[in-house]
Amino acid sequence: MSAVMYPKGELVWGQIEGFSPWPGIIVPYKRGLRLPEKRMVEWYGQRMFVFEDQFALAAIM
Repeated sequence: MSAVMYPKGELVWGQIEGFSPWPGIIVPYKRGLRLPEKRMVEWYGQRMFVFEDQFALAAIM
């Protein structure tokens, strides 16, 4: 599997278990733990932040 690198500000589609796919934006880590295979995503309209596996995200073109 090739490395996917979503930079800060990238618009993405993602899905949290139990919810429909939802648009979000890659935001900077707040502090502390940084995992190379994860990205911090803020979901639009939800004011919710999560660490999401970058391979579970899709870029919005």
